[in-house]
Amino acid sequence: MSDTSPTDPGRAQPPLEEMVPARRTSAPRYPIFIGAGVVLGVLAAAVATFYASSTNDDYSLRSIFGYTALLLGLVGGLLGGAVAVLLDRRT
Repeated sequence: MSDTSPTDPGRAQPPLEEMVPARRTSAPRYPIFIGAGVVLGVLAAAVATFYASSTNDDYSLRSIFGYTALLLGLVGGLLGGAVAVLLDRRT
């Protein structure tokens, strides 16, 4: 029996006593969690704009929605990232 792999003839394989079994861990995908938080924040802004539409005549609905979507989207993204970090540390 030879010390070389059939797929890579120039590379020697380590002896079996040096091999360490690896454990596969599944880490959360951070962009997915952050994106979901942003989407939930924008949806919350849409609901808040709907309820605020009858109380304020100084600002247009678009400006109210824009500012609340920016604020709540940022907060939602931060919360989504925090959830991903907590899940990553738990695994």
